[in-house]
Amino acid sequence: MYSVEFVGDRLFGRGLRLRLAAWILAQGERKFYQSEPGLDLRGGVSNIRSELDRFLQLGMLVEVPPTPADRRRYYRRTDSQFWTAIRTALSNTDQQQNRNSNS
Repeated sequence: MYSVEFVGDRLFGRGLRLRLAAWILAQGERKFYQSEPGLDLRGGVSNIRSELDRFLQLGMLVEVPPTPADRRRYYRRTDSQFWTAIRTALSNTDQQQNRNSNS
């Protein structure tokens, strides 16, 4: 079984890309704000922002307008078919195995 970092680096060009995608999938349908993944993932705010922008460009995320009093940048996952590729990649990592053993 491979690590998420290894698969992310070899298959997607950056380990962070797959780690972030896994984090987004774990959020389900709820919206999240731009700096929120940084609380759980190592990778740096600017790197995470760049990856979120990539997911936006691919149609994997959409921006959610904030409320008038909120200045945060929010996102929500779409039903893009690219998420199927992410799930398939994750199913071949130790993260998926850990998730299955904790169920």
